[in-house]
Amino acid sequence: MRAKLFTLKVQEPKIDRVRTRAWTKVKSGK
Repeated sequence: MRAKLFTLKVQEPKIDRVRTRAWTKVKSGK
């Protein structure tokens, strides 16, 4: 569990960037 949380924390910035990009696509799509 602890290792998983640590990995998630390390990957958070990348996921955030992808999420923002996807959100922008959805917004511009509408």
